Amino acid sequence: MKISKKQKHGFTLMEILIVIGIFVIVSALSIPLYSNWQITAPIDIAVNELAGLCKLAQARSQAGLNNSAHGIYFLLSDEDKAVLYQGESYALRNQDFDYQTSFDSSLLLSTSWDGNEINFSLGLGMPSATGTIIISHSANNESGEVSINNLGIIQQ
Repeated sequence: MKISKKQKHGFTLMEILIVIGIFVIVSALSIPLYSNWQITAPIDIAVNELAGLCKLAQARSQAGLNNSAHGIYFLLSDEDKAVLYQGESYALRNQDFDYQTSFDSSLLLSTSWDGNEINFSLGLGMPSATGTIIISHSANNESGEVSINNLGIIQQ
């Protein structure tokens, strides 16, 4: 008995059902991971960006860029922005050198110290305030931190 070429090619119903079943299982397992990633990714990005901004302000102060100290002012109201500025304080800054960073609207910023700014001393880069900048997600309890100690070490 000869089998025609038409019957030799293709998949059986059982093979197709097995592939579909594997696809459904993999999809069901990956959806929770993807959902969690969507929440933590903006936090991780904001933490990296904020740590980089702090290190940039400190490096500019240590280098004596424009013979001035540099700092960061946090707009903690509804805006959740950070402004890298040049000067002894945000109030006395040279506005021509402001660099403003906005964060995802789902993120909330807060600091563990009094006031909304941190300034790094000219030459040494020592911080005017120490503590933690907390970035939290408004939809859940996920958060990230950037900490600055009294030696000026910035960690995320």
